[in-house]
Amino acid sequence: MAPPLFSKMEMALRRRRASDREPTRDPLLALHAELAAPAQPNFRQLAFVGLYGWLDHVASMEKSARARPSLHCKDCRTDRHSVSPLMIIATTSKMAPVISQPVPPSWKDLGKAANDLLSKDYPIHGNSLEVKTKTPNGVTFRVLGIRDSKSQAINGDLEAKWEDRKNGVTFTQAWSTANVLRNHIELENHIAKGLKLELVSTLVPEKQTKNALFASTYKQPGLHTRQHLDLFKGPTFTADAVLGRDGFLAGAEASYDVKEGKLSRYNLGAGFHAPDYAVTFHGLGNLSTYSASYYHRVNADTEAGARATYDSKSPNSNVNLEVGTKTYLDNAAFVKAKINNSGILCLGYTQALRPGVKASFGLALDTAKLSDAQASANAHKLGASVTFEA
Repeated sequence: MAPPLFSKMEMALRRRRASDREPTRDPLLALHAELAAPAQPNFRQLAFVGLYGWLDHVASMEKSARARPSLHCKDCRTDRHSVSPLMIIATTSKMAPVISQPVPPSWKDLGKAANDLLSKDYPIHGNSLEVKTKTPNGVTFRVLGIRDSKSQAINGDLEAKWEDRKNGVTFTQAWSTANVLRNHIELENHIAKGLKLELVSTLVPEKQTKNALFASTYKQPGLHTRQHLDLFKGPTFTADAVLGRDGFLAGAEASYDVKEGKLSRYNLGAGFHAPDYAVTFHGLGNLSTYSASYYHRVNADTEAGARATYDSKSPNSNVNLEVGTKTYLDNAAFVKAKINNSGILCLGYTQALRPGVKASFGLALDTAKLSDAQASANAHKLGASVTFEA
């Protein structure tokens, strides 16, 4: 009887010999004869056996990794993710095939990591409540209510979204408390792979005002372009593009007023994006405002970032600097803090109360007026937001 190590290899040899139509010789006896012969080792067989054993070991690691939780990811603190050993081998082995260039971010997302770190999760402008629900047939309902702390006005928005992922069709309707009706139709990957077509229309019945926007997005490895035509304003045609290669990014945006026959706006941007950090430069406002930002994921629990802005048209021509950080306390909570050179300190705390329920609290302090008894009520701000999702 053959050793157990070769049982699966024997079956493979039988199938291979049968497909080669060699009926005159038993492959099992031939294999035993080769192994029993006192000749030099057959390195091809030994290599095959070693490779099979290695793949079997990796497969067992793959199976156990699915059930083993890993560290939290950057964007989802409550869900657990695992990293497959096959993914590690495919991405780190020098013999792995060359991976194509990823799709770069869109123009509006250039520098998104730093912008999110310094802007999101600070509900300092009032109190808000958001409820999201999804039906079994793919319809998503969203209700949002916001109370502005300055004007004390309460605004709301009701939205219904139907999505057919199989056919790449999405239809969204929204109605706000300002009596604004909005329709949004999306068609993705129908005409060509990576091409997305959109039509957005708004209507205000009381004022009899309307607007329509036709947009398209095309994404391919190393390229991300967007175009949209505002039919009732101008009309104005706006296009942007971002090119990416080996982490380096370069982008531009321009708007053309069809009625006036001239460029109404142009901007430039460049940056470098790595797995743990990103650096971005922008020239905005027809290259009159310049900004530079960086984002750094220090470790699994800490992020840091900063942004500097210079407006050449500003009377004082000072550089505005903003620095922020984010730290995860555990899988369900994190704190954020930022401060600028005007002395405005902002603090944020977000807690996942249970799956689908999240609460955030924000505080803004004018450190230059902490001891000023005559400081206005707007010098310091406090707010909160609660999100329900099911």
